[in-house]
Amino acid sequence: MATIRVADLSLPKGGGAVRGLAVDLQSPGSSGTASLGIALNVPKARALTPALHVNYDSGGGNGPYGAGVSIAIASISRSTAAGVPSYTGADVLVFSETGVLVEKGHWNAGRWIPDVRTETGPSGKSWRVQAYIPQRDAALPLIEQWTALDDQVSHWRVVSSDNIESLYGVSASARIHDPADPGRIFQWLLEEVADAKGNRAQYRYKTDDDAATGGTNRYIEKIRYGNYFPAPQADQAYAYELVFDYGEYTLDGLSRPGADPYAPVRAWTERPDPFSSFRSGFEIRTRRLCRGVLTFLNFPTELGALPCLNASVRFGYAESPYLSCLSTLLSTGYSRLADGAYEELSVPPMRWGFSAFNPPPAPRFAPLRVLGATGLPGYLAPGAYQPVDLQGAGLPGFLQSDGVVTRYYEPLGDGRYGAPMAPARFPDSGNLADPALALVDLDSNGQLELLVSAGSATGFYRHGDDGGWSGRQPFDAIPTLYGASQAETVDLNGGGKADLLFTGVTELRHYPSHGAAGFGPARSALRPDGFPAATANTEQTSVVFADVFGDGLSHRVQVRNGEVAVWPCLGHGRYGQRRLLAGAPQFGAAMSATRVYFADVDGSGAADIVYAAVDHLLVFRNQSGNGYSAPLRVPLPLRLSPTDQISFADIRGNGTTAIVITRVSPEVEHWACDLCADPVAPESGGKPYLLASTDNGLGATTTLRYASSTRFYLADKRAGLPWATRLPFPVQVVTEVRSADAVSQVSFTRRYAYRDGYFDPVARLFRGFGMVESWDAQAYAPFADTPDGNWPTARVDDELRVPPTRIRTWYCLGAYELAPAVAAQNARAYFHGDPKAAPPLTNVFDPALPRAAPLRPAH
Repeated sequence: MATIRVADLSLPKGGGAVRGLAVDLQSPGSSGTASLGIALNVPKARALTPALHVNYDSGGGNGPYGAGVSIAIASISRSTAAGVPSYTGADVLVFSETGVLVEKGHWNAGRWIPDVRTETGPSGKSWRVQAYIPQRDAALPLIEQWTALDDQVSHWRVVSSDNIESLYGVSASARIHDPADPGRIFQWLLEEVADAKGNRAQYRYKTDDDAATGGTNRYIEKIRYGNYFPAPQADQAYAYELVFDYGEYTLDGLSRPGADPYAPVRAWTERPDPFSSFRSGFEIRTRRLCRGVLTFLNFPTELGALPCLNASVRFGYAESPYLSCLSTLLSTGYSRLADGAYEELSVPPMRWGFSAFNPPPAPRFAPLRVLGATGLPGYLAPGAYQPVDLQGAGLPGFLQSDGVVTRYYEPLGDGRYGAPMAPARFPDSGNLADPALALVDLDSNGQLELLVSAGSATGFYRHGDDGGWSGRQPFDAIPTLYGASQAETVDLNGGGKADLLFTGVTELRHYPSHGAAGFGPARSALRPDGFPAATANTEQTSVVFADVFGDGLSHRVQVRNGEVAVWPCLGHGRYGQRRLLAGAPQFGAAMSATRVYFADVDGSGAADIVYAAVDHLLVFRNQSGNGYSAPLRVPLPLRLSPTDQISFADIRGNGTTAIVITRVSPEVEHWACDLCADPVAPESGGKPYLLASTDNGLGATTTLRYASSTRFYLADKRAGLPWATRLPFPVQVVTEVRSADAVSQVSFTRRYAYRDGYFDPVARLFRGFGMVESWDAQAYAPFADTPDGNWPTARVDDELRVPPTRIRTWYCLGAYELAPAVAAQNARAYFHGDPKAAPPLTNVFDPALPRAAPLRPAH
């Protein structure tokens, strides 16, 4: 019988994968993510003092400050939301200060004329100057890209409304570019800032010394500001200097006379979890962890010739080969004595705690249940049982077919499913054996279409919001070899669309997907040495596409006994040269390639290797794309037979991948195990690598709880309040923030709930939630009788009780096509108890605005 294939495409990850100190734990806002900002106290100059914050965002990725943490410095970069950049005018440019940039220009006789001019510098070098404006920003600064006409290397000039000029990427050290082509610039970093009064600030970056990757990454090294002239004819100097330490500096021995903390004493150290991303079209490898920020004063007359250490913030990490997390922040002040020794005084360190991947010693499988039945039934047929998200809800149900009838089990969460139902008007449901079928997200919008590959009958069926299917629609253009055995459908660009790949003798030929329009013309790239075709699969060799680096791309992977070889995806049908990952699993002489699986079961974002033995699984955890760990043994609830099936899906709706075992004989059974959460006590685990607690060292603590957005989606659906929008992947959102002060013996709890999460299918961005509710206390009744666990409490007088404040906040998400439905739903949820309240405002647009593209950003 037929196998309905489900294409593995790239969707954004929901957070936790590969901001004395002023602390600001911000409201989750429309995104639902936890945001924490810690202001770095730096000396204030006349002007242009950098405003630096250690920022945590639970939706952020890994970086030089650990998981989810960053120190934001302005930059301009190419967006990767729609896939690997093409380095043409089609790329979307993003300014970190204002958002998306668009060309500045005007219409003339129906033609768009961009604002472009040519400039010649004092050295005779000529530049093409292209003006841009923010897509949405009231300040409307001057933004120009300067591209050299000779080598096509560019930089940026930005002038704000208060006449502050900033330069980005002027020198090579302030540009992240393809080492094989300096003109392919992925990111321009802030380098110079100056105002009309002569104040200046400099930003300097270190180039990584990794010869294997060409040193593509850049790390902020120094920020100088507070410029002055020490003498009339002297060169300009800077009074203040911030030095970022990646392990080169030491603050030991400062009590000795003549100490010089400004001089680096060793080579910078490599982190235990170096990681690579290829979303730029070349490798950007992050090998460093920032160990601290040092503040130096440069006043030679008053303090001596050597820069004087004034303050430091030192960062400590819970280091791991899987994912390192920031754990401590220690702030220290210094005073230099006459003999060059230092006195120092520190405040208590701030401590951060992150959720961890701690599977139970003996992970257990729990049976999957169907509403009104004892278990989830199945069919004795390979591939007939598929975890599929037909509703675009971020939580898969199960699609089954026996060649005659197709059934879908709707997910209810927590491993439970609704009674089987036949998908309305499911195409060709009476004859699934012919033609071959595949469920594919053609438009990269999170909604699956049924793809039919059958010669002249090739086409697709759309799945509607009502659960039904449209009639077959043919493609406008399709390769003649489509459906051939040597053809592979794979997302070659990280843009969410399934392209078509053919592996030739010397070239890789691919047809880029144009969604419902079919495929574009063939494009070719050189085939890297040893790149295996799909036909290279053998009994002991597994050839697949997998996201082994955690960057959301489909890398070619070949697994043999004791060897894991990877050809990195570079986008647009290009692949890099072969590299071997360390710690390759040893499967033994009896290895079977059909028992090798790739899935992210530990929540780090990179694909782990799971090997299925007869009575247990071996899980080899991915170590940030560098290699694999020793195996974690997971006992199975039954002995596997050749007809049993293993699959991977987010069964419980918590944003992590569970292992699903299906036994089809003699009696159908389905079991699931989520290594991130014990099924017997699911509250003991969840999504790892998220900030769970903070302690400022002075008596104030904060704890955070998270849940998956699918939990709220399912709860609203059960309540008869389905979402008007679609969010096809789970997002980790903050559900509770509890703050306690041991000094004043006061605690405060705020809870959050979310609805109408929206994924923008055009920009391929998570836009947030349409409504966020908050309550300023968990409940008031327990205050009278239940003591707080941190300190004794007295019974509260009933007259002093104040009910929790409930706040509903609505956000406009730009859901262009869904705007009427969203507005109608919001209107029903507004407070209607005030007859004198003014009606809520609605969107008003210029009638002259054309539909479609210009109207979408207006929303």
